[in-house]
Amino acid sequence: MLKDKDFQLFNDSLERCLEGNQFIEEFYDRFMHSSHQIAALFAHTDMERQYRMLRGSIYMCMLAAKNHIQVRGRLSALGDRHNEMGVRPLYYSFWLESLLETVRTNDPRFSDQIEDVWRAIMAPGIRLLVSRYTGPDEALTLVRHAGLTDNHPVKRVRDVMSAPVITVHMDDSLQFVSGVLERHGIHHVVVMDEQRVAGVISDRDVKLAMSPYVGTMGEQDRDVRTLERRAHQVMSRQIVSVTPEASVEEAGHLLVDRNVSCLPVLDAEDDRLVGIVSWRDMLRYDSDRVRETDRADPPSTDGENAGSRAVLEAD
Repeated sequence: MLKDKDFQLFNDSLERCLEGNQFIEEFYDRFMHSSHQIAALFAHTDMERQYRMLRGSIYMCMLAAKNHIQVRGRLSALGDRHNEMGVRPLYYSFWLESLLETVRTNDPRFSDQIEDVWRAIMAPGIRLLVSRYTGPDEALTLVRHAGLTDNHPVKRVRDVMSAPVITVHMDDSLQFVSGVLERHGIHHVVVMDEQRVAGVISDRDVKLAMSPYVGTMGEQDRDVRTLERRAHQVMSRQIVSVTPEASVEEAGHLLVDRNVSCLPVLDAEDDRLVGIVSWRDMLRYDSDRVRETDRADPPSTDGENAGSRAVLEAD
């Protein structure tokens, strides 16, 4: 649950970003270059007005995270308008990732904690907007195969999974696990009990398990001792797995329905670990498919309706 200190951290970060004049323009440049289809939505649009609207959009999402009823109603209405315009749920993912990357390059104090707070505060508003979409099911934007036709084979998990998988052992320390995540630049490790998959540890699990005072001036012995906890004490034991031959769509639905952030990929015959697929893999795959569609079907230059369109913008 978000706390007052989270909102304060978010506000401070936003203020630092807005101190410079380049933040909003940089965001739109990044956002519109994420897809030709998104760029087409902004054709013949008054960008100066869009620049003024971005700040309002961010604050609306922040208020939605605080459960302000009036703001949630406005976002629902906005989601309905976006739905009528054909704004796909995937575009909100592009919007968020473009926003976070722009925060990263404009907030001199940017950190993993600040990124987590931004994601948590933006999420309720984006979920509300996505919930108003009535087009083809996209399984929360991560499982729709954009542009696939009968001439395209169904993509399998083996095509998008990450392999080989970085693993740790049951008795490895939290400090060791944290080092593995950082050294390899990954967000999940699989915990092995000999040759059997026993659990999964995410970078968020590590953050929750270790004292926030580790490495600070206030560090004490009890804080350092949290690093001695073992992988089997921290890992998630409820393993949701998938086979390499499962479709990407099946994997996406598992991620959504079971509310997990990654799926170990196990060989169907002997349960051998052969890969791992995460939200990021799915989003990267769907983003690539959208870009392939863009190249195959360039956007129309007809701006008859484009001038009134904007993605995730407040009135």
